Amino acid sequence: MPRQFFDDEHNLIKALQTLKTIPIRFSLPLINFAFVCLIALIIFFLDDFFLTHFIYTASLILILAVASSALMFVIIDRLKNLQTRVIEMNSRINAVQEEISNEETYSYEQLSEAIRARTEELLFTELQYRSLFDSTAEIILICDDAFQPKEMNRTGEIFFDVSRDNLQGFDFFQSLQPNDRERVLQAVEETRSGSISKTEIKLYNSKNVLSIFLAEFSPLVYANAAFSGFKVLMQNITYEKEEQLAREAIIRTTSIVENATNFTDAAQELVRQFGEIFSPSIIFIYSFNKAEERLTLTNTRDFDNPNLLQKVSTYQTKPEEIGIAVKTALEQKEIIVENVQSQPSLHYLVKPLKELNAQSLYSLPLVASKELLGVLQVLTIQGKKITSSEMRLARVISSVFSENLFKRNLMKALAVANKTLAQKNADLENFVYSVSHDLRAPLISIQGFSSQIQEMNYEQMNYDSRYCLERIRYNAKNMEDMVVELLELSRVSHENVRYDIVDTYKMVQSIAENYWGEYSSKKTIIDIATDLPQVRYPRRRIEQVLTNLIGNAVRYTSNSETPHIIVGVIEADFHWEFYVKDNGIGINPDDHERVFKIFERLNPNGQGSGVGLAIVKKIIEQYGGKIWIISDLGEGTEMHFTVPKHNE
Repeated sequence: MPRQFFDDEHNLIKALQTLKTIPIRFSLPLINFAFVCLIALIIFFLDDFFLTHFIYTASLILILAVASSALMFVIIDRLKNLQTRVIEMNSRINAVQEEISNEETYSYEQLSEAIRARTEELLFTELQYRSLFDSTAEIILICDDAFQPKEMNRTGEIFFDVSRDNLQGFDFFQSLQPNDRERVLQAVEETRSGSISKTEIKLYNSKNVLSIFLAEFSPLVYANAAFSGFKVLMQNITYEKEEQLAREAIIRTTSIVENATNFTDAAQELVRQFGEIFSPSIIFIYSFNKAEERLTLTNTRDFDNPNLLQKVSTYQTKPEEIGIAVKTALEQKEIIVENVQSQPSLHYLVKPLKELNAQSLYSLPLVASKELLGVLQVLTIQGKKITSSEMRLARVISSVFSENLFKRNLMKALAVANKTLAQKNADLENFVYSVSHDLRAPLISIQGFSSQIQEMNYEQMNYDSRYCLERIRYNAKNMEDMVVELLELSRVSHENVRYDIVDTYKMVQSIAENYWGEYSSKKTIIDIATDLPQVRYPRRRIEQVLTNLIGNAVRYTSNSETPHIIVGVIEADFHWEFYVKDNGIGINPDDHERVFKIFERLNPNGQGSGVGLAIVKKIIEQYGGKIWIISDLGEGTEMHFTVPKHNE
């Protein structure tokens, strides 16, 4: 603004401000006085008419005085308003003057430099935005309200194989899976109301590979204007979805096999649950009969094309047989056919394949532990090509299906084998019991008649006759003992269980006293732990176990210079671990399992029938425990066995 303007305004304000120095409260009397004086002079100089008409003159003067007072009141009010406005104007002028005094003045060069710096700053910001826009792994697509693409980042260019400089011919919906079109339109419609919408969509890239995206649709509004378009931020979640789908497939396939009664039921349920994932397609599941060398289609009820069903229902698994299923079964390798209508080995299916507009065939062997169970095939139709993600899922399903089928068949076979074995063991035990019982009577007769012959003819018999007769009696007695032990062994599995509260410390003391005659002369030391517990166990059986183990320890320490036997216990969370330890001849580690077998004796000339430890092992295992040996030749022997605490 010109400086003169501010000077003139300043002079005006000063002139007006002088009004503030006039005492307004005295202005009315002074003005009235001036008017009265003026009227008096007029009367004085005029003719006698005004003197003779005094009343009229006074009235006129009064009217003039009142009018003048009213006029002065109006003038004073106007002056007050003008004064207020002048004060406000003065404040504004002072503020403007202060701003002007603080304002810098720029030269042309300075102004150009400022514009250049600001331009560079804006360009740098644009570069930063563009770098961030292109470096993100998500696809960013910006469209106007007519769905015409306006901008796309570098990730989108690579995925769709299109240039952002030439987006006029790009149609987003052509890359979209048809089933997702309605969801996308709904999401865009929601952005028109200012909302942000998220949904999963499937897109085909330039190589026709399908990927799954989590798409976020958000509105574009510029400068508070109306809706002008939308932005789509698409995050590729294909890997996460495939992993999730694979985990679900494992769980569902396992459940299908476990709940099915046979292969056919499992195959039909598998197609029912997973058919939609591979749609549009047809799934073939063949079972393999090894004896007949035949593949048989199991899910025949899923077909509505009789021409196709008739030609693929069964195959012989022979090299001269044609068909992808046969080749898959023979080679036990997966096979992918990109275009089935041009495949020579499928010429016999040309007509039904054309009717279905079939495209790809993925064939997988159902193999577990190198055993062929069948073949699984996925045939895509309606011109659809099978995707890599679908092949990975089919591979997971076939593997889990095969393993669970094999496991179920194995469990069935194992159950049958266990049942057969249990029956054979029962038959064997019954046979042993019967034979042992039947053998005992003749042996007793042999011993009895031998004794009578010896008594009646002892004086007439020579030495050799007496020796032979004595050997007959001795061997018959040994054989009777063996038969008795066999009967005992068979009774362990058939006896009615009756538990007793057994004080094992007192029992071991009693057993040791029974062997006192054998070990006292050899100065054998037997240490019995005082913390041996009370257990709930059949008294006769645990006494039989301890007697056998302590008797063996006494017997096999007889040649030691200082025979020493220890009977102790170790407490565990769920069982008691008893042990009988000696410093005798020891047992070779290779023979640790052998000593528990029936009729096995490490020393053929030693004492015993070879059944004792077999009976001990059977008793221990019959009542929920286990027995083992810690020993080596020349280092003594430790016999350990457990008694479960739950028996208490």
